[in-house]
Amino acid sequence: PDDIQACEERFQKSKMVHGILAHTAKVLNYEISDLYQRIAWPMAKKFGHALDGFKAFVANPDEAFVDMDVNDELKKELLTYVESKLTPQAIKIRCDFDLSCFSYQVIECSFLATMTGQWSKSYVDLLGCRGHQGCTSCW
Repeated sequence: PDDIQACEERFQKSKMVHGILAHTAKVLNYEISDLYQRIAWPMAKKFGHALDGFKAFVANPDEAFVDMDVNDELKKELLTYVESKLTPQAIKIRCDFDLSCFSYQVIECSFLATMTGQWSKSYVDLLGCRGHQGCTSCW
């Protein structure tokens, strides 16, 4: 099971790298094999995987391509596209819970407690006498 998960992760990383290089090759009219030779394979040697190299490139654009033959136009296109691909996507979390309380202040307090947290946007619905539903989006 560990080998399967590691292979799946490596495959997903490689798919993302290929998508980045294919987009860049199409936009700048380069051969994709040329981009693999000039960027992906040297990054894989340097960082362990080309996607890890792209992450380092976003963090520090000047240091990632030190020993590689990459012009400024290619760097600029890669930086804009890689930044857009590597931004985290929001996920939605939902939970149902039961609350047993009979005074209005306790309900108000529990509502405020569920709203405080590091969530971008939250809501709680009262689903009847005791049922509640909480939903939030986070990164």
